[in-house]
Parts: sequence; structure tokens; C-alpha cells
Amino acid sequence: MNLGYVSDAPNDVLIEVDSEKGKALGFTSDVFYTHSYLVEKDNALWISFVEVKKELRGKGIFTKFLNHCRKRYTKICIPTPFPVMEHILKKYNAKQTREYVKKLEDFVDVWVVE
Repeated sequence: MNLGYVSDAPNDVLIEVDSEKGKALGFTSDVFYTHSYLVEKDNALWISFVEVKKELRGKGIFTKFLNHCRKRYTKICIPTPFPVMEHILKKYNAKQTREYVKKLEDFVDVWVVE
């Protein structure tokens, strides 16, 4: 299990690189570092921490991944995205919000694509 994952609800589903759900989303170790992870929360996909392999950066991988995820989920949430991700999210008219995370006892920036 990914040590960076903080669950707020018992029904959250962790999706790791190369897992069954991960492979269905194209979330594989040939593209993403294995410390990356996603979370299904209710009917939304949270792109909690993803890192494209260094040699593949700048080739539209995150944009392609986001497009693929949008076919399966009606809501995608990206907490505290990297600056390059923010640039991409603005193209999708993502809304920047803040959400309280109980386990962190604090609010975090969350960008939402619907």
C-alpha cells in the first residue's frame, strides 16, 4: 500500500500502478513511477499523486491520461496539483476549490473536472 495515501472514508478505493483498475485506466509502470496512486471516492476519481517517468515528460502523457479517465468518471479531483498540471487543468475549465480533509485536519486545494 502507498504510504502517502490518507483515507477519509472506509469505502475509498486505492488504485495503484499496475493494479487491475490501474491497468484499465492506463495507469501502468511503463508510464508512471510506482509510488504514484489514485483514489476512487464515491463516484469520483482522485488523482492524488501521479508522476510521469522523467523520459516521458513533455509528451502529453498527463493530458492523454486525463482524457482516458474522463471517459470512465464524471468527476475527477486533483488535490494540490503540480504547476504543469494546473496549466493543463485550466484548459479543461477545472474549478479550483478547497476541501477539508479530516485526517489532515486542514483544508487542501482541489481542482475539479466535471
